[in-house]
Amino acid sequence: MRTSKKIVSLVLAVMMVVTMMSVMAVSASAAGDVAEINGTKYESLEAAFAAAVDGDTITVLADSAGNGIVVPQDKFPTGLIVDFGGYTYTVSGTPVGSTGTETIGFQLLKGNKITFYDGTITADCTVNPRNGKYLMRMIQNYSDLTLDGMTVSMVGAYYDQTTMATANGSTTIKDSTINAPDFSRYGSAYSASDFGGAALNEGTFSTYQSVSVTVTGHSVINGDVKIDDDNNKPFALNLEGGTINGGITLDDNAQTAIDDPSVGASIDKGDNFKVYVAKIGNTYYEKVTDAFATAQDGDKIDIIGDSKGAGVKVVAGRFPTNGINVNFHEHTYTIDSTLVGSTGYESQAFHLEKNNKITLGYGTITSENARMLVQNYSDLTLKNMTLTPNNPNYNNYYTLSNNCGNVVINNTTINANPTPGSFAFDVCRYSNYPSVNVTVKGDSVINGDIEVSASKSEPKEGFSLTLESGTMNGDIVLDQTAKNVMDATPEKAKVTKKASFAQDAPEGYEWVDGGSGQVLQRAIDDQAWIKGFDNKISEPAVRIWTNIDRAYLDAHASDYGYVVAKVSGKKQATANFSLLTADGGNGQKVISCKDTYNEGVGHDHTKDITLKVTGMGDGNQVAARFYYVINGVTYYADYVNVQTYDGIIASYTV
Repeated sequence: MRTSKKIVSLVLAVMMVVTMMSVMAVSASAAGDVAEINGTKYESLEAAFAAAVDGDTITVLADSAGNGIVVPQDKFPTGLIVDFGGYTYTVSGTPVGSTGTETIGFQLLKGNKITFYDGTITADCTVNPRNGKYLMRMIQNYSDLTLDGMTVSMVGAYYDQTTMATANGSTTIKDSTINAPDFSRYGSAYSASDFGGAALNEGTFSTYQSVSVTVTGHSVINGDVKIDDDNNKPFALNLEGGTINGGITLDDNAQTAIDDPSVGASIDKGDNFKVYVAKIGNTYYEKVTDAFATAQDGDKIDIIGDSKGAGVKVVAGRFPTNGINVNFHEHTYTIDSTLVGSTGYESQAFHLEKNNKITLGYGTITSENARMLVQNYSDLTLKNMTLTPNNPNYNNYYTLSNNCGNVVINNTTINANPTPGSFAFDVCRYSNYPSVNVTVKGDSVINGDIEVSASKSEPKEGFSLTLESGTMNGDIVLDQTAKNVMDATPEKAKVTKKASFAQDAPEGYEWVDGGSGQVLQRAIDDQAWIKGFDNKISEPAVRIWTNIDRAYLDAHASDYGYVVAKVSGKKQATANFSLLTADGGNGQKVISCKDTYNEGVGHDHTKDITLKVTGMGDGNQVAARFYYVINGVTYYADYVNVQTYDGIIASYTV
């Protein structure tokens, strides 16, 4: 039978239309398919997980986004494989989790064997739209889980977020990358550890019997690994291959479990595994000391993990101009090996020499073997730091010793070593170093005493302690050398505080109003004093400071007393002291009793000495003070404003 060309053409046309319609239908369907199981396609990864049965393989066909995913308990006892095929799944919808705690991207419950292969899991949602809580875990695992060639990440937005947490079963991380939550939205300086976050958390939990994690191949853990133990059950962290760009932190219970062989807890690190604890830019270091050794003036060191190691020494002039900024990102550096210091005095955890600008921030420094935690001669800023020594075998310990430079203690806690004679920090104008100035501010807490001293009682360029704000649980201890300098040259040696800073003055001293704050000065002593003439001032105007007692003066005075008259706002007034006349002027004039009483003050307790300034009348104001010179050391009283009476400033009874 012949078939006409017209009919054939019509049939072909119909077939083409049908074929095109079929192709169009398949293409439209394929456009919404993101996963496949044994030839059956699914428009969401969530649907594929729901449909899968034990032994299945889910093949991911495209990048997609959706809700969090739960794998119920015992659903895949022999195994489920999810082959991501290089694609990415983004949790952008509703997170999952136990009732009331739906803050998880993937919740993988116990009784399952699951493998995620060759892909990326991430999240762009930060708040659960159902309960308003933040996404706290990208993966929460209780199953036997293998990550092979995977990258797991999440956005950081809240405290204690962890990218991956496992509390049961056996987890293998092979050739995979786990990134700690990304907090760069708050600025490039912030890392997950600043917010208590971590890349990986391993911990025994509730009634779960044990947990283990193995990191192998070329895996990279970008962030901290935290291990906790709440039921004294065994755990294991096996680091076979790869790197951790962060620290490994154990809570107290986990450390106790490690220390008790009967528990069976362990952390094993292979020779080929590297744990990086610091970085400068994109260069990583396994030791904090290596980062300091490499750093240049103006660099920033990021401490990216808790670690233990040797002391840190910064030689003079290493960071003189732009300085070095060390951000600990809430990590702890424990000095437990080689100590540092000047040659022959290597007993310190940190030794920071002069002509450096150094900032240490947001972390903790501690040591059990150092005899001084930080020896400082630099311009040092401590910001949100905690300095905590714990050496039970060494008394007279200085947590922070400041011998030179300008030091700012801001929002920082400094703890004294728990041994007799120990200090939280000192202000010591030392040797030939010119000056040292220490300021405490912010919400700082000083747990322990502060010592103030000056080598050889020499002021050089001076020293100061300024207490602006914070809390001090201890005393200010003035060494005799500091007292000598403060007495002789008070303009070069000051201890001051804001009126709002609650701190008692040392014995024999008192806080007096100094304008912008309170200044530490000698308290008055009833044994020797200048008083207002003719009882115009009912209380003593100037008195000798308490460390000069009458018995000492009687026995050891090698020179004599002096009075200083400080005349303000007058033209060339004349000071007259027991008929000895001298020019006063607009400055100050020292008039010596030595020329009048050769026995010196203290040897005769019956004589009155009168100081008179000519050109002044009744009610004029003049400042006067008394001082001694004993064995070459000068002891000053304060200037006190007194009223004159017919030109007489005051009388001193010896």
